Amino acid sequence: MDIIIGLDRRYPKKRAFCLITIQQEIIRAMRRFTFGLCSMGAKMNCYRVINTDDSEAYEALILKLVEKSESFCLVYFRYFQNQREHQKCKEIRNQLRPLVLWRKNMKGKPLPLCGVPSELSPYSEERMVMYRCDVAALSTLKMVSGIDQWEFPDYPACLSFFKNGVAWFVSAYDEGLGDNELVCDDDEFLLELIEKGVALEWKGERQEGDLYRNPMS
Repeated sequence: MDIIIGLDRRYPKKRAFCLITIQQEIIRAMRRFTFGLCSMGAKMNCYRVINTDDSEAYEALILKLVEKSESFCLVYFRYFQNQREHQKCKEIRNQLRPLVLWRKNMKGKPLPLCGVPSELSPYSEERMVMYRCDVAALSTLKMVSGIDQWEFPDYPACLSFFKNGVAWFVSAYDEGLGDNELVCDDDEFLLELIEKGVALEWKGERQEGDLYRNPMS
């Protein structure tokens, strides 16, 4: 059964406080249920952000992720060799340039087109760029108003945040995690997100060894 943890801003403050108290107990109960596994570092609790179109919740989430993470990653796509980069992608890339830690270009497989020989088919090219987490990145990351907007071609794709050498939040499916999933066993951090309006759906546990590792580590 899915467990949804969230705070509706329409509720009065007194009722909202009661909701937070209940949510705190739910988180603690889930932690007790999996404590034996988590204490060995084998598995971690996983949550999915479900109010992805809420701009206030998005800003609160980004603020806390930048504060708690070591680095974050974006992927820039190009499907044709001479394809022009979208203006917003270019702005983001230029603004984040001072924070670049690592980058890698990866040429994908030819894209199949009906009636076009494979040797003439366009190819996909991905540029993975790792950035240092810094408050200077906040204004750029807030250029979008929701997590789901991190998609090609309007914006770079696959926003992910890294802590302790692994991805603990990804906006798009990656190894070990699904769309908009957060791996976290820090009750205080989770409650701060909830209080800021971030709605979380508990998705069970993830094997720590299966999470996507920082390519720099």
